[in-house]
Amino acid sequence: LQTLFVREHNWQVERLAAFGVVKGLVNYATLTSNDAYGQTVEGAFTRAVTAKGGKLTATEHYAKTPANMTAAAARLAAKGPIVPLAT
Repeated sequence: LQTLFVREHNWQVERLAAFGVVKGLVNYATLTSNDAYGQTVEGAFTRAVTAKGGKLTATEHYAKTPANMTAAAARLAAKGPIVPLAT
């Protein structure tokens, strides 16, 4: 799964980080699932953001259920203002 993500979808993470830079953002947060895919996405996004001069300032993980995702999003929002790059 990790190799597939890096090979096929890494460009999406790179574009998302580049979009944030264009918008003048420096601090970033991630909300990812607590599985191998979520870890891969978070790692790729962290590397992309760092390479562009940004920094990951908050992370939240969730089990794959709507209630868990909502709770994790609320915890992330409580950490400070959020500007969504993607929905």
